[in-house]
Order: sequence, then C-alpha cells, then structure tokens
Amino acid sequence: MKILIADDDIECIRSLGRILKTKGYEIDIAIDGQYALELLGKNEYDIVFLDQNMPDYTGVQLAQYIKQEKIKTRVVMITGFPHIEDSFLKIVGIDEFIEKPYHVEDIENILKKYTE
Repeated sequence: MKILIADDDIECIRSLGRILKTKGYEIDIAIDGQYALELLGKNEYDIVFLDQNMPDYTGVQLAQYIKQEKIKTRVVMITGFPHIEDSFLKIVGIDEFIEKPYHVEDIENILKKYTE
C-alpha cells in the first residue's frame, strides 16, 4: 500500500511516517501543497493524509483537485481546526477527518477501515 503524507509540520510528518513505516507501508512526503500536487500527478496512492493548512495549496484545495481529476485514493484530512462540518468535507472529497493532535489508534482505525 502506498501512502502520501502532505503536511508542513515536520514533527507530524515524522510521527505519522514512523507509524506507517513500522506497519510496512510505502510512503511519500510533501511539506507543502505544491509538492503534494506534483506527487499526485506522478504517482498513485491508496491513501493521502492532508494537512488543512499548508503553503501553496491547502488540504481542501488538494482534496478538490483529487475529486475533480477523479484520482482513486482515500483522502484523510488532519487538522488542528476541529470545527469543520462533515457535510463540507464530503462535498470537497474528504473521506475521513482527524483532529491534531491525533492518537495512534486514530491512524490504525483508518488503515484498518481502508485495507480490509
């Protein structure tokens, strides 16, 4: 399974990357929205973890791009802004939402849900 992590928070990338690598997943990392957009154009991902607030393109803008281009991937929004409406997330193409700081169990539950 191939996963993209797009987040400008280096500590979040390290933490999530460790979790995913120990479970045997192949990961790519983008520290801004522009690089995430480039990776999405070149590679196929099973799951994309997007931070809402990144330079160049936000997580919502990237989710809209994924939906518009009909890219087949699951989109998980990770954000420190907990007051986003579920209906809005679904409209822009976000499958799951996790609040920062997240727990390992949150990530494991999403992986379990989409790998079974």
